[in-house]
Amino acid sequence: MLRYIHSFLVIVGLFVGTLIAVGQPIQQAPNVTFKGDIDGQATNGLLPLLSCERNEAWFVWICYRSETNVPDHTWLRITNMVGARLQLWLTNGVEVRTTDADVLDTLKLPRNSTVTDVMRGYPLGRSRRGMEWMSFALSSTASGAYFCLQDVFHISVTNDLVLEVTPLIYKVETNRVTAHLVEFAPIRIKLTADGKVQKP
Repeated sequence: MLRYIHSFLVIVGLFVGTLIAVGQPIQQAPNVTFKGDIDGQATNGLLPLLSCERNEAWFVWICYRSETNVPDHTWLRITNMVGARLQLWLTNGVEVRTTDADVLDTLKLPRNSTVTDVMRGYPLGRSRRGMEWMSFALSSTASGAYFCLQDVFHISVTNDLVLEVTPLIYKVETNRVTAHLVEFAPIRIKLTADGKVQKP
């Protein structure tokens, strides 16, 4: 079931990324409003951004803003719903563990791979795998991943939480064959029970 949800979210993410890139208004899901972006640390010409929204649950978007001219077929999403390594704590320091396969899979992604191997895990099948490529115009933003915090950690959120997101994507060599995993600096945020997003 999560694979089907991931497929849908990738399609939505690509649509949102395209609208941002061409400067048109974002058509958001009902009852969802983007909060202020939390900037990460730029590397390889990309700046990761987190957008979080508390509705009935916490939703997290991972996006990337280009800081340089990015040639096509440079960046490839990981074929994983969460798009990042995730860690979650209660504010008293107790870590919230998960058994979610997508979260655990990010711990064993190969550092060096090939485009073919990365694409092999794409849930929509061979004919749609090209949708994993991220496309940028100069200074544009593209969607990387989207997830519901409660779903991936199997918890009911009633308290303040501290979430650490380490964005992950593959950078592809100019030969379009070799792919290297890029791990961005972790972004840590505090999510409050009343819907605020803060840097702890």
